[in-house]
Amino acid sequence: MKKIIASCLMAASTFIAGSAFAVEFSSGAKATQETCELLGQDVVLNLSKNVYGGYGCYKANNVIKVATCHSAGSRKQETVQCAVTGTDENNDPIYNDESCQGTDPDDTFVSTQYGKAFVATTSGGGVGASNLSAYCESAAVLNTFVAE
Repeated sequence: MKKIIASCLMAASTFIAGSAFAVEFSSGAKATQETCELLGQDVVLNLSKNVYGGYGCYKANNVIKVATCHSAGSRKQETVQCAVTGTDENNDPIYNDESCQGTDPDDTFVSTQYGKAFVATTSGGGVGASNLSAYCESAAVLNTFVAE
């Protein structure tokens, strides 16, 4: 029975790496070529204390998406600069907030009471602050940022 459960967990982790869910990671964890075929070598992921991270790896689009949040990060509502965090399959810019899509990069939006995630992709752009939809208590809140 233990072998069956272990096999199911291994299959699930492989499925998650290629699906629309974040692969959660903590400091010192490795992103491997088994969980992300786009990596040329294994990568050690280092995070500060109380920081959660997640990534999605999408071979079809040749994109890795990464997001992090801090459980004690600022929840102060503030003005955040719109930023390009990547491009889509048509090479159109992806912004750090839906309200920025199709606008001037000099535009801004107001952060929510839940705090911010920091998002980046390998498809270009930079790291951008994005609104969380829930408090940063696990990497599960990052799924929306790293899902395909």
